[in-house]
Amino acid sequence: MQFRVPQFIDIEDKLFGPFTFRQFVYLTGGAGGVFVLYKILPFWLAIIFIIPVISLTLLLTFYKINEKPFIYYLEAGLGYFISNKLYLWKQRKVKKNTEEINTSVNITSVIPMSTGSNRLGDLSFKLDTEGENTNISAYKQMKKDNAQKIDLNITEEDIVKDISNYDTINK
Repeated sequence: MQFRVPQFIDIEDKLFGPFTFRQFVYLTGGAGGVFVLYKILPFWLAIIFIIPVISLTLLLTFYKINEKPFIYYLEAGLGYFISNKLYLWKQRKVKKNTEEINTSVNITSVIPMSTGSNRLGDLSFKLDTEGENTNISAYKQMKKDNAQKIDLNITEEDIVKDISNYDTINK
Protein backbone atom coordinates (compact mmCIF):
# COMPACT_ATOMS: atom_id res chain seq x y z
CA MET A 1 0.00 0.00 0.00
CA GLN A 2 1.37 3.40 -0.94
CA PHE A 3 0.83 6.58 0.99
CA ARG A 4 1.34 10.13 -0.15
CA VAL A 5 3.94 11.96 1.91
CA PRO A 6 2.94 15.57 2.61
CA GLN A 7 5.35 18.09 1.12
CA PHE A 8 5.81 21.82 1.66
CA ILE A 9 4.16 21.71 5.10
CA ASP A 10 6.00 24.86 6.18
CA ILE A 11 4.46 26.97 3.37
CA GLU A 12 1.18 28.70 4.16
CA ASP A 13 -1.79 28.17 1.85
CA LYS A 14 -2.80 30.96 -0.55
CA LEU A 15 -6.40 31.73 0.35
CA PHE A 16 -7.14 35.11 -1.18
CA GLY A 17 -5.53 35.21 -4.62
CA PRO A 18 -1.77 35.49 -4.25
CA PHE A 19 -2.03 36.28 -0.51
CA THR A 20 -2.07 33.99 2.49
CA PHE A 21 -4.63 34.52 5.25
CA ARG A 22 -2.09 36.37 7.38
CA GLN A 23 -1.06 38.68 4.54
CA PHE A 24 -4.70 39.36 3.73
CA VAL A 25 -5.42 40.31 7.36
CA TYR A 26 -2.41 42.66 7.45
CA LEU A 27 -3.45 44.34 4.19
CA THR A 28 -7.10 44.77 5.19
CA GLY A 29 -6.12 46.03 8.66
CA GLY A 30 -3.69 48.54 7.16
CA ALA A 31 -6.23 49.69 4.55
CA GLY A 32 -8.85 50.09 7.28
CA GLY A 33 -6.44 52.11 9.42
CA VAL A 34 -5.54 54.36 6.48
CA PHE A 35 -9.22 54.88 5.67
CA VAL A 36 -10.06 55.81 9.29
CA LEU A 37 -7.13 58.25 9.49
CA TYR A 38 -8.12 59.83 6.15
CA LYS A 39 -11.74 60.36 7.23
CA ILE A 40 -11.07 61.59 10.77
CA LEU A 41 -8.06 63.89 10.36
CA PRO A 42 -7.49 66.81 7.99
CA PHE A 43 -5.65 65.78 4.82
CA TRP A 44 -2.25 67.34 5.64
CA LEU A 45 -2.26 65.81 9.16
CA ALA A 46 -3.60 62.47 7.92
CA ILE A 47 -0.69 62.14 5.45
CA ILE A 48 1.79 62.36 8.36
CA PHE A 49 0.12 59.36 10.07
CA ILE A 50 -0.84 57.43 6.92
CA ILE A 51 2.76 57.04 5.63
CA PRO A 52 4.00 55.12 8.72
CA VAL A 53 0.84 52.96 8.75
CA ILE A 54 1.30 52.05 5.07
CA SER A 55 5.00 51.28 5.56
CA LEU A 56 4.30 49.09 8.63
CA THR A 57 1.54 47.28 6.71
CA LEU A 58 3.84 46.56 3.78
CA LEU A 59 6.64 45.42 6.08
CA LEU A 60 4.33 43.05 7.97
CA THR A 61 2.83 41.71 4.75
CA PHE A 62 5.83 41.15 2.48
CA TYR A 63 9.19 41.70 4.21
CA LYS A 64 11.07 38.64 5.54
CA ILE A 65 14.43 38.48 7.33
CA ASN A 66 16.20 35.09 7.12
CA GLU A 67 12.98 33.53 5.86
CA LYS A 68 11.10 34.68 8.97
CA PRO A 69 8.24 37.18 8.83
CA PHE A 70 8.90 40.72 10.02
CA ILE A 71 6.38 40.32 12.89
CA TYR A 72 8.82 38.08 14.81
CA TYR A 73 11.53 40.72 14.76
CA LEU A 74 9.07 43.50 15.57
CA GLU A 75 7.85 41.53 18.59
CA ALA A 76 11.41 40.81 19.75
CA GLY A 77 12.41 44.48 19.37
CA LEU A 78 9.40 45.75 21.30
CA GLY A 79 9.99 43.15 24.01
CA TYR A 80 13.59 44.30 24.34
CA PHE A 81 12.70 47.99 24.64
CA ILE A 82 9.91 47.35 27.15
CA SER A 83 11.69 44.80 29.37
CA ASN A 84 14.01 45.45 32.29
CA LYS A 85 17.66 45.50 31.28
CA LEU A 86 19.24 45.34 34.73
CA TYR A 87 19.83 41.72 35.62
CA LEU A 88 20.66 40.95 39.25
CA TRP A 89 21.56 37.57 40.62
CA LYS A 90 19.77 36.81 43.85
CA GLN A 91 20.98 33.73 45.69
CA ARG A 92 18.21 31.60 47.12
CA LYS A 93 18.47 30.79 50.79
CA VAL A 94 17.85 27.10 51.35
CA LYS A 95 16.67 25.95 54.74
CA LYS A 96 18.54 22.88 55.93
CA ASN A 97 16.43 20.14 57.45
CA THR A 98 18.13 19.52 60.81
CA GLU A 99 15.79 16.68 61.76
CA GLU A 100 17.10 14.50 58.94
CA ILE A 101 20.70 15.11 59.94
CA ASN A 102 20.09 14.36 63.63
CA THR A 103 18.23 11.11 63.00
CA SER A 104 20.99 9.65 60.83
CA VAL A 105 23.70 10.23 63.47
CA ASN A 106 23.83 7.27 65.83
CA ILE A 107 27.27 5.74 66.31
CA THR A 108 30.57 7.37 67.15
CA SER A 109 33.30 5.90 64.99
CA VAL A 110 36.91 6.60 64.31
CA ILE A 111 37.71 7.48 60.71
CA PRO A 112 41.37 7.50 59.79
CA MET A 113 42.78 10.62 58.18
CA SER A 114 45.22 9.75 55.44
CA THR A 115 48.42 11.78 55.49
CA GLY A 116 51.39 11.45 53.22
CA SER A 117 53.87 11.50 56.14
CA ASN A 118 52.70 8.16 57.59
CA ARG A 119 53.76 5.90 54.74
CA LEU A 120 56.08 3.94 57.02
CA GLY A 121 53.11 3.13 59.29
CA ASP A 122 51.02 2.03 56.30
CA LEU A 123 53.82 -0.20 55.10
CA SER A 124 54.25 -1.77 58.54
CA PHE A 125 50.50 -2.41 58.73
CA LYS A 126 50.60 -4.25 55.41
CA LEU A 127 53.55 -6.33 56.60
CA ASP A 128 51.87 -7.09 59.92
CA THR A 129 48.62 -8.25 58.35
CA GLU A 130 50.38 -10.07 55.48
CA GLY A 131 48.28 -8.15 52.95
CA GLU A 132 44.93 -9.26 54.40
CA ASN A 133 42.34 -6.67 55.32
CA THR A 134 40.60 -8.53 58.16
CA ASN A 135 42.51 -7.14 61.15
CA ILE A 136 40.30 -4.12 61.91
CA SER A 137 41.53 -3.57 65.48
CA ALA A 138 45.15 -3.31 64.31
CA TYR A 139 44.08 -0.83 61.63
CA LYS A 140 42.23 1.28 64.20
CA GLN A 141 45.16 1.22 66.63
CA MET A 142 47.68 2.20 63.97
CA LYS A 143 45.61 5.14 62.69
CA LYS A 144 44.52 6.39 66.11
CA ASP A 145 47.09 9.21 66.15
CA ASN A 146 45.88 10.57 62.79
CA ALA A 147 42.18 10.02 63.41
CA GLN A 148 39.32 12.42 63.86
CA LYS A 149 36.10 11.60 65.69
CA ILE A 150 33.00 11.97 63.54
CA ASP A 151 29.48 10.79 64.32
CA LEU A 152 28.35 8.51 61.47
CA ASN A 153 26.49 5.28 60.86
CA ILE A 154 29.50 3.07 60.11
CA THR A 155 29.57 -0.68 60.46
CA GLU A 156 32.56 -2.99 60.50
CA GLU A 157 31.73 -4.03 56.94
CA ASP A 158 32.13 -0.41 55.83
CA ILE A 159 35.53 -0.25 57.53
CA VAL A 160 36.64 -3.48 55.80
CA LYS A 161 35.57 -2.01 52.44
CA ASP A 162 37.41 1.21 53.27
CA ILE A 163 40.57 -0.75 54.11
CA SER A 164 40.42 -2.69 50.85
CA ASN A 165 39.87 0.54 48.88
CA TYR A 166 42.74 2.19 50.76
CA ASP A 167 45.08 -0.70 49.93
CA THR A 168 44.17 -0.76 46.24
CA ILE A 169 44.65 3.01 45.90
CA ASN A 170 48.07 3.02 47.62
CA LYS A 171 49.52 0.09 45.65
